[in-house]
Order: sequence, then structure tokens, then C-alpha cells
Amino acid sequence: MYEKILVPVDDIESAGLALTNAKDLAKATGASLVLLHVVTPDHPLVISDDHIAGVHAAAAVVEQAQQDESVHLANQQAKLQISV
Repeated sequence: MYEKILVPVDDIESAGLALTNAKDLAKATGASLVLLHVVTPDHPLVISDDHIAGVHAAAAVVEQAQQDESVHLANQQAKLQISV
């Protein structure tokens, strides 16, 4: 019936019921779950004409955004292991 089930989650704690229902449906149909979690980084990267002049500063912003994303991803994966 279903091959993949996309489950958008905004926060792992508030997504509990959706995850539970999706897991039950996946088990019943043999489907796999695909979780979609979109986040806004703590230091969003915004490039404008003003920022183009400061390429070195922009590189630092990109590096910080990548670090923030890695930390956030690790935290969310840990939470998912607990709730799945």
C-alpha cells in the first residue's frame, strides 16, 4: 500500500502522537518512515550586497551555522532514539 511515509515534525516532544500513528501505519503496511524537520539556525546566513564586501566575515558565519546545525541534528537524533 505505502512504501514511504513522510512525517513532518516541528519538535520531537510535540510530535509524539504523529510519530506513534506513523509508526503504527508503517508497521501495518511495511512502509519506511521519513522524518522531515526544518530548523532555523541560531545564526542564519543572510547574504546581501553589504555582506559581499566582508567575505571573511561571511565565512565565519557559515562555519558557525554549520556547527549549530551539527549540534541541533545530534540533539534531535538523540531525542528520536528515545521516542521511536
